[in-house]
Amino acid sequence: MYDKLIELEGIEKVFFGKIFNEFVVKVKDAKTLQKKLLAEKIIAGYALEKDYPELKDCLLFCVTEMNSPEQIEKLLEVLK
Repeated sequence: MYDKLIELEGIEKVFFGKIFNEFVVKVKDAKTLQKKLLAEKIIAGYALEKDYPELKDCLLFCVTEMNSPEQIEKLLEVLK
């Protein structure tokens, strides 16, 4: 999911290390994006700015075997 996500316009890498289940991306407006995703019944990534002000508009996502390929595709479609 991460590789597909960072290919989308307006989504940027934040950290460049290896990824297991969690990763951080920077978006244009995290609060607006979270509301948009919630309207589609998708719980967006955690807004890191609350705890790390230097990570404004950065979202922490977690993807595991609990997320179906269909859920991931829906997220990517909404973000397009």
